[in-house]
Amino acid sequence: MAEDISITIPKAALIIHKGMTKRFYIILTDELDQPLDLAGCAAEMHIRETADVASGEPLIRLSTSLGTVVITPATGRLDIHVPHFASSAVFIGVKRGVFDLELYWANGEVTRVLEGPVTFTEEVTRQVI
Repeated sequence: MAEDISITIPKAALIIHKGMTKRFYIILTDELDQPLDLAGCAAEMHIRETADVASGEPLIRLSTSLGTVVITPATGRLDIHVPHFASSAVFIGVKRGVFDLELYWANGEVTRVLEGPVTFTEEVTRQVI
């Protein structure tokens, strides 16, 4: 039988400037501060207006399958890339949201590795080039 354990999910506050590219990374380590081996893992991150189940489609979806989350297995590193076209697609007037980032292990387990609030700033310049 699996042992019940209590975990604390790391929190981060994101600021996304609509119309801009945003890149950041996290490194996952074990209790000895050694990088986790992420071989065979996939990742998915959703940004939504609310965490409510009825919130529908995410405002922004990032994943390894889309190429917007890149995992370096040996170093435990996840590189997250919010393309400018994804941040531009967030509706005008949406100022806040929430996100989480989940890791999908080869054995079928899912781990939430990061979560928190998102603040959006409006874009003034419109591309005319």
